[in-house]
Amino acid sequence: MRGSYAAASKRIAADVRLAPLSLTMVNKFVPSARLHGAVTGRVQAEGTRDDLRLAGTLRSTAGGGVLDAHGTVALRGKDIRYDVVAVTDSFDASALSSRAPST
Repeated sequence: MRGSYAAASKRIAADVRLAPLSLTMVNKFVPSARLHGAVTGRVQAEGTRDDLRLAGTLRSTAGGGVLDAHGTVALRGKDIRYDVVAVTDSFDASALSSRAPST
């Protein structure tokens, strides 16, 4: 994992390799998502909270397939905006969340 935060400009730069990331741990921050399992992959983020560019590939360790996504996110308190394109391969959302149907 590499990253930096420039306080003066509020710029974020991160390059994170997930080897693996427990979604059960992530679920503690968003319990309504009912996440489970784990993913591996790489996620990159650069920009400010108002214009954060993201790119990443996640692979389910439980046979849930691959999710490749890129786009921008604006984190403005309760006013969150996003423009993200995602491509999946053999993706089964139920492998990652008990709220999701088998896809």
